[in-house]
Amino acid sequence: MKGQFVQVLVALGPGSTNGISELPVARGAAPVEKGLAAYIIETDPDRVIARFNGHDAPDVLLLDFDFPGMEGLGGIRSALDLVAERPIAVLVSPATHNVADLALAAGANAVLPLDMPPDAFHAAVLLLQAGVSFAIFDREHVLAQMRDIGTLSDREVQVLAGICKGLQNKEIAHAFQIQEVTVKMHVRSIIRKLGARNRTHAAMIARDFAIV
Repeated sequence: MKGQFVQVLVALGPGSTNGISELPVARGAAPVEKGLAAYIIETDPDRVIARFNGHDAPDVLLLDFDFPGMEGLGGIRSALDLVAERPIAVLVSPATHNVADLALAAGANAVLPLDMPPDAFHAAVLLLQAGVSFAIFDREHVLAQMRDIGTLSDREVQVLAGICKGLQNKEIAHAFQIQEVTVKMHVRSIIRKLGARNRTHAAMIARDFAIV
């Protein structure tokens, strides 16, 4: 790799903090053998991708799952077009099997946890450049989730099943003949126990671990 340069564009959503933020910020190219490729962190994230198209595209794009305008995983295809089909790694927190499957199917080359250390990001960039597709998961996070899943009550599992089917709280309440306010209470408990961001994320975790 001596003498080679890699330009890496990092597109982070608002408030993202992870190993990337600890990397030395460079506005040009930096040799890989010095420990890190050139990571370009823009201060205007919702416009940054559009600035890199055609021959100006970066060699690798690290794209935050919560990047403005991503609309979940639907923005991956658009991002691929904008960076001229360069390798894309989607950054997620937490990195789960379900998200990884969806991201890879949408065209991403890799899925990485947001809290990876800088040297791990460096290694991931080299793998992406080599044409490798992969996903990295946080073992401790997965084990912790498995422990928390065991604390779900039978009713919470039933409510979670309804969420996975796309049912609204009122429909779940009707199905189990309970009050809607009770369903809301169970939903909050489920999200907390699974460490989910919202009910959609809770459903993704449920599918990851085959809870329902």
